[in-house]
Amino acid sequence: MKRPIYDGEVLYSCGMHLLGAPEVEIEVDEEQLTEDGVPDLVAHLDALAIYLLTDPRAQEIEDGAGFRMTEDAPRHVLRTGPCTRYDEDDLFFNPYGHIRLTSPQ
Repeated sequence: MKRPIYDGEVLYSCGMHLLGAPEVEIEVDEEQLTEDGVPDLVAHLDALAIYLLTDPRAQEIEDGAGFRMTEDAPRHVLRTGPCTRYDEDDLFFNPYGHIRLTSPQ
């Protein structure tokens, strides 16, 4: 698995399909791409990825669900979607799609 990859809009993973899970993404503002901001974004990616891989409840995630790293942390809304970054016959295509952490509310 490779992460984080930045496409100008989101940081995302690649290879989660090899573990039977959707890719994880997080929306990024240019101001967050700092020495202090990137590790925080990656921590969110990692926390969501670990949750997807280890918690049985992750199979029940629905579009619009909330996600927080801690009880008092800002709430992110999860958005689910199909893999559109790669063609279906591409080695990197994820048939499980992706789960994106939107900006905190």
